Amino acid sequence: MTEAASSQPVHELITYALQTLDEAFGPPSYGVQTTEGDPQIAALATGLRAALTVLAASVGECQVSLPYAAIQLVRHPDGSREWCCSHTPRHCDPA
Repeated sequence: MTEAASSQPVHELITYALQTLDEAFGPPSYGVQTTEGDPQIAALATGLRAALTVLAASVGECQVSLPYAAIQLVRHPDGSREWCCSHTPRHCDPA
């Protein structure tokens, strides 16, 4: 990791990594067998996407309202993503 990359917020690094995976392998298609490409590489990409998604669930906290609430990456059916908290109402920022 370069000096510049390490100074970025973790949520930005996760978002960038997930976008890069989507560009390289297409959107996630869990449970669907694909015949294109190397299945070992596809399996690694799926595992990396899952690990990044789990990591995203523990990154940061919303400090807009008290008590603070954890933020998590929310993926919508259209493929877009937002960082949202569990406050009512939710505070969300585009990913």
